[in-house]
Amino acid sequence: MIVDDVGEAPTETEDSVNNVQLGQLKTKLKNAHHKISRLENKIKEMEERYSCIFSEDQLKFVKYGNHRGEEWSDRTINKGLKLYMTCGAKGYEEIRRQGLPYPSIRTLQHRMHAMKYEILEDDEYKVTLKADGIPDNDI
Repeated sequence: MIVDDVGEAPTETEDSVNNVQLGQLKTKLKNAHHKISRLENKIKEMEERYSCIFSEDQLKFVKYGNHRGEEWSDRTINKGLKLYMTCGAKGYEEIRRQGLPYPSIRTLQHRMHAMKYEILEDDEYKVTLKADGIPDNDI
């Protein structure tokens, strides 16, 4: 039996109240663990679903809400450049305003200097961009 500060043992009613509170806290903790587990599974499912659309750095942007301190991958830069060249500055900024995870125009401009690019025209307007070391199927 636990003795309180005054040296008196808790009454049966106090023990009962403490046990009820302990039970409630254990239930809340168990529910919180289940909720965390469900949310982690949901995040994992979403990452798997969107990994065919977005690259890893884009998924991080979506997950954490910003991209500060991280460098955009060449694949994402290439996708951004294609969109920028197709949509123009205003169209590209609208895509970004809608929350899609693409680098800023300024970032694209900086990275373009380090990339080799080639514009090919066929029946349709097509733009292909190639960065050193990136296979064509990754773009």
